[in-house]
Amino acid sequence: MTDGTRPTHDALFGVLANETRLRIVEALGDLSEPGEYSTIPFSELQEAVGVEDNGKFSYHLNKLTGYFVVRSEGGYRLELPGIRVYQALQFWLQEPVTVEPHHMGYVCDFCEEGGLSISYRDGRYHVGCRDCGTKYQEYPLSAAAFDPDDPESLERAAVRRSWQDKFAFLQAVCPYCSGPVWRSVEGGDRIPTPPCEDAHVSMLHSCDRCNWFIHTYAGAVMTIHPAAVSFFYERGVDIYETPPWDNVYTQLEQVESTDPLRIESRYLCAGDELRLLFDESLDVLESVVVEDVSSDSQIKQVARGGGLAEFAEDDG
Repeated sequence: MTDGTRPTHDALFGVLANETRLRIVEALGDLSEPGEYSTIPFSELQEAVGVEDNGKFSYHLNKLTGYFVVRSEGGYRLELPGIRVYQALQFWLQEPVTVEPHHMGYVCDFCEEGGLSISYRDGRYHVGCRDCGTKYQEYPLSAAAFDPDDPESLERAAVRRSWQDKFAFLQAVCPYCSGPVWRSVEGGDRIPTPPCEDAHVSMLHSCDRCNWFIHTYAGAVMTIHPAAVSFFYERGVDIYETPPWDNVYTQLEQVESTDPLRIESRYLCAGDELRLLFDESLDVLESVVVEDVSSDSQIKQVARGGGLAEFAEDDG
């Protein structure tokens, strides 16, 4: 694999199915300086990997060179495919981390009595009601993103991860492989049923390339549309710093038509209401702000709190 051409699937798996080669990739990443993937001299790399036999080490290094690793006059450095392998190793070679349920100070929108808690296990954070058991979110998060001894840092990291992936899916781009994303309105019980089952429209977002997917309420993704971000900001709410389970705003949506598909989402914040009409591509067709709707109780009754905004899961 020294000509730089893309290997076949069998060759790719064969090259990586070796501990020494994976250790070479790991060492090239670990030895790099901040801001670059550095070129590492042969002797320094060999010492870091811990293989004393020059011939054996050269054999395994040559297997990686040309696609995962590039050779230059000063030594060896990771190519982009090798960087992706290194990043995957960094995620999966972390020590197992568990964070016990931590009360966050929010009231459950479903039972209206229990408190919401966040926990971490099996590489995912979990947000739900400690009393009625309703799940709000369940989503992968690297343990490197937070301090296991500080549950509040877990909450902050979960919020960042939630908004980061929402933004990618709003752009119809997979946040993991950059593949194209398709969407569909769905039924069933993949996300929890709100107090009024007609208050929300469930959507599936799925990547055509790697099959990653999330299930959300339609309006949950639209909270980071520029029209919504501006609406919230003008009323003192930074949506990017606001947990999806916070009650600082209320939300509902409904299907206005099926052919063509038209969905309206409504957001109530500080007494004003934003109404977004959008299509199956999440392109906004109409944006209207109605001021001083505090006397209109409908949105309050059917969608108590932005905490209902999103539930995401995977089967991996």
